[in-house]
Amino acid sequence: MTSFRVGIDIGGTFTDHLWYNEETGEVTVVKIPTTPRDLTLCFLNGLERVLANQKFRSGDVPYVAHGTTVGTNAILERKGATLGFITTRGFLDVLEIGRQIEPDQFDFTVDRAEPLAPRRLRRQVEERVSADGSVITKLNEPECRTVIKDLISNGVDAIGICFLFSFANSQHEVRAQQIAEEEFRLADVNGFVLISSDIAAEFREFERASTVAVAAYLAPVLKGYITKLEQGVSDVLSPVSRLYIMQSSGGLVGSNTAIRYAHATTESGPAAGVIAAAQLGRLVGRHRLVSFDMGGTTAKASLMENATPRLAFEFEVGTEQHGAFTTRSRGYPIRAAMTDLVECSAGGGSIAWIDRAGILKVGPQSAGSDPGPASYGRGGNLPTVTDAQVVLGRISPESLLAEEIAVDKEAAKAAVEHQVAIPLRMTIQQAAKGILEIANAQMEGILKVVSVQRGFDPREFTMIAFGGAGPLHAVDLASSLGIKEIIIPLYPGLFSAQGLCQAQIRNEFVKTRVTNWDEGHLASMLATADDLGKRARIWMDSEHIDLDKRNVTMSMDMRYVGQNWELTVNLKTPPKSKDQLQEAKKEFIRLHQQMYGHSSSEDSVEVVNFRIEAFATTEGLRVHEIDKGSDDASTACKGARKIYSKTTDDLINCLVYDRNHLMAGNQIVGPAVIEQLDATTVIDTGFIGLVDDFGNVWVTRGDYLA
Repeated sequence: MTSFRVGIDIGGTFTDHLWYNEETGEVTVVKIPTTPRDLTLCFLNGLERVLANQKFRSGDVPYVAHGTTVGTNAILERKGATLGFITTRGFLDVLEIGRQIEPDQFDFTVDRAEPLAPRRLRRQVEERVSADGSVITKLNEPECRTVIKDLISNGVDAIGICFLFSFANSQHEVRAQQIAEEEFRLADVNGFVLISSDIAAEFREFERASTVAVAAYLAPVLKGYITKLEQGVSDVLSPVSRLYIMQSSGGLVGSNTAIRYAHATTESGPAAGVIAAAQLGRLVGRHRLVSFDMGGTTAKASLMENATPRLAFEFEVGTEQHGAFTTRSRGYPIRAAMTDLVECSAGGGSIAWIDRAGILKVGPQSAGSDPGPASYGRGGNLPTVTDAQVVLGRISPESLLAEEIAVDKEAAKAAVEHQVAIPLRMTIQQAAKGILEIANAQMEGILKVVSVQRGFDPREFTMIAFGGAGPLHAVDLASSLGIKEIIIPLYPGLFSAQGLCQAQIRNEFVKTRVTNWDEGHLASMLATADDLGKRARIWMDSEHIDLDKRNVTMSMDMRYVGQNWELTVNLKTPPKSKDQLQEAKKEFIRLHQQMYGHSSSEDSVEVVNFRIEAFATTEGLRVHEIDKGSDDASTACKGARKIYSKTTDDLINCLVYDRNHLMAGNQIVGPAVIEQLDATTVIDTGFIGLVDDFGNVWVTRGDYLA
């Protein structure tokens, strides 16, 4: 029987569906506008469209992999649960106090994010556990029950619980959770109760409290959404078709795990794109990669060595620029495994506007899909990055976006003229160029964060550019950063959906146990690793993963004694001997030298966190070679038009090519435009595009050929 993998990525502007035939390797794609008022509609409508137009049987789909923005949107729009928060007496305001890190040392008026649980819905109870896990003061259960009843009477539908040092001893949190669940049942309220020792069993009180608050805030929202999707998948496909949700780490998990760890889905879609980029890099023999993903609302950047996505274990959500290692106290820190990427509010739908000082800005507001950019002709009248591209000829006024949205060039010109050009006394072309320059500056910033600020030279990496808008900006950004080689995938606008089909069922488990690295503690370190391995096996049982497909890897967060921050050392398998542990110490010393420029084999080292990653082996997607041709791409040429060139800083004539008619070996000399269903690629003057055997377009400088 034919079997299909289905990946569905819902973005701010478009929703992407990709069906992969596991028997033949054939791919079917559908791109439709996102329905922001009810995201389940674009999810299910796409499934129905594929089933109606192709000879697919609904029972041929064992599972659907989904990347969602529901969690992120709920935080940004403050549309999560009515959240109650309970903590140890004396720590009522831990969410408010946070870390003493200024978001901007020169801005004394900046506001921190308001806690997701307002003070009127925060409570403290008598209990105390020491740092080593011993009980100092037992939990006052009558008081705990009283404050929970009070919170429920105040209308909360979710409670997050974070007691001091509960990562070392969780018994008080577990008992408080039991009491809260009892009281919700007695009050006939379908409430959620999450505890920090389950959600983030790590030290650092504020980050742990913030993580459980985010998880509890999102859980009811995600449950309602996933329940509706599961019913739709059952009705449209089959009752046996399972729904898997992408986590921020790039792993797929079942519905129950996704809801329980809702905080881990906030970077769901972007992680899928990084997975696809890594697999493409391995396929074509490029292992030092910068992935650049620009969609309708945001742009994302990630850097990889050895074509392997890097993981981070703390990130911040709810800010204009967020991701791993960008915590600046503007949003909400989360302690969880996350694909190491950085995101900014610069997408095709990002709105250009003028602030009170008369300075042109782009984002963070987005036109989304409803009404969308002015050029979509759906009632939008605010200028966006997409409108600027239309004005400058880079997007054709004859295009039919996602096969159903006609481009309205006059509407784009009117929006740019009235909202930007006239107020700033510019020509329309100057205004449109300015919009692109500001958007590019933001995206160049995140590309530098993942490369230069981490000690890497971007000139030594290959860029993989994707997303509906990524190929429009890739050459400009690569030129600014000195990147010599760009790869545009076959389906750049559906690349994250492809990544969902390639992703593994995977989850992470962590335990804080600060342990000095000496001979006397090596046995206890091995015991901790074994305990985490048992948790991983229980989870794999719950996901019904076949025994022959189970895999477990381990990492440890390590530091020199006296330091405040750790480096993560990856191990291929959980250590079974003291010799294997010693290899981890050597790797830590090497990483410290690479990251900070110094290290010492003599100074004392300690382990802070132990991490286990459990995953199921998944076969990669088979990739077909396309028809071969010569270096002459004239058969794919569909016309010519004028576009703006950054290289010449003027409008110039260029040839326009149909991506569907390009053949392997075709060479395209810039300036040129390549058009397809899901994206438009701009090859500027001085650059050359070469089509490889798999249909990818390699763009290089004219004086550099790989």
